[in-house]
Amino acid sequence: MIAKAKTIFSDFQIFKASFESIFLDSNLYTSVQLFNYLVSFLGGEAKDLCARYAITQNFSGAYKELVDVYDRPQLLIQESIENLSRLERPNSNVSSLRNLYLKQNQLVSLLFKFIGDSITVDEALLLNTLLSKIPYGMDKH
Repeated sequence: MIAKAKTIFSDFQIFKASFESIFLDSNLYTSVQLFNYLVSFLGGEAKDLCARYAITQNFSGAYKELVDVYDRPQLLIQESIENLSRLERPNSNVSSLRNLYLKQNQLVSLLFKFIGDSITVDEALLLNTLLSKIPYGMDKH
């Protein structure tokens, strides 16, 4: 199942990968079918962006515009860093620590995908952000 694409850049990355692997890579669908599937999986501003292509059902134009607007690594990097800074401080139970770990791991993986592995200043920024979320005293264990 494909999650609806919203206007969040990381959501679009997930949507794009799913949509392309299911619909584009198979070469089983006509342009009109692709357009209808595309619009059915979009929401918010992303759907509005494709609305002007509805009369002609121009899949290529609509998809290209979506990619031009939402497939922008610099905005994805910015969004990921902002999301890292907004991670909530967990309480001392294992479940909340696991959730923090999973969320930060997802965001850091996304950053590494677009920035690369050799980042020293950014690693320090990430480490500082993550350590600030650990409840006082838990970082000593």
